[in-house]
Amino acid sequence: MVLKLTKEDVTEAPSVYVRDVARSRPALAMCVTTLAAAGIAYWPALAFWWSRWFEKESFYSHGPFVPLASIFIIWFNRKSIGRLLLQPSRLGYPILLFAILLGWFAWMGASASVTGFTLPIFLFGAIVAIAGFEVAKSFSFPLFLLWFAAPPPESVLSVVSFKAQMLSINLATAGLNLVGAEAVSQGSHIALPGLIVDVGGACSGFRLVVSMLAIATFFAYIRKGTLYGKVILVAFALPLSIAVNSVRIMLISIVGRYWGISALKIAHDFTGYALLLVTAALLLLFARLVGCAKYKEMPA
Repeated sequence: MVLKLTKEDVTEAPSVYVRDVARSRPALAMCVTTLAAAGIAYWPALAFWWSRWFEKESFYSHGPFVPLASIFIIWFNRKSIGRLLLQPSRLGYPILLFAILLGWFAWMGASASVTGFTLPIFLFGAIVAIAGFEVAKSFSFPLFLLWFAAPPPESVLSVVSFKAQMLSINLATAGLNLVGAEAVSQGSHIALPGLIVDVGGACSGFRLVVSMLAIATFFAYIRKGTLYGKVILVAFALPLSIAVNSVRIMLISIVGRYWGISALKIAHDFTGYALLLVTAALLLLFARLVGCAKYKEMPA
């Protein structure tokens, strides 16, 4: 006897959308388990991030705001993400394995910073395994943004910061001579008549570079425009930050020369905040020039 099944006899598994995860116990259990596993596995790296974010004269003081920006982007896209089907893929497991092995080797080498860099990869692989590539694609940019909050190894950080420091000093010295201030660069110092300005690592400009790259990337995402224009916008943040930091060193040096050390200290603190706002304003102005003038439709 041969049994034939009709369409009515076949019961298809009900489709589960992302918005229905809270009502799907297996999917919800997988999400909670994955987040708990990530929290436990990456606790040393997250503790390292936290300590670097809040240390004195940190290069990554913007770090706490990056996860908030990622959460905002996910909320920004919540409706489109909610309409996606959960389609778990086994291809997520090789990605998870790669992140775990890389993180393990970094942990064995006592490098919490490198371990932290594998966290977005781990989360991406977990989303692919639980929900599929379409859902993971919607989370890819918020996960990518997390790398701006991840401090690199100290050896890399010191080298890059030093190069930014020397570049800022040389540009500031050239600018001071251009306005007739008679400046000479001497290592990490700028010598002027009757004054020597010490440009420390915190004033190297690297902190402003990292912060503005993160801000530029975030604004490039939430604004309308071509991919070409958005790439130029993000790339422009690098020379803009170095240039603004060099102007800051110039202003501090001029104030110190003509009004003394007390005025120099006031100028040092004031210009740090003021030029950050100026840099952000110039970046937004440049966004208009490259065709990224309008924001995407905001859900609020």
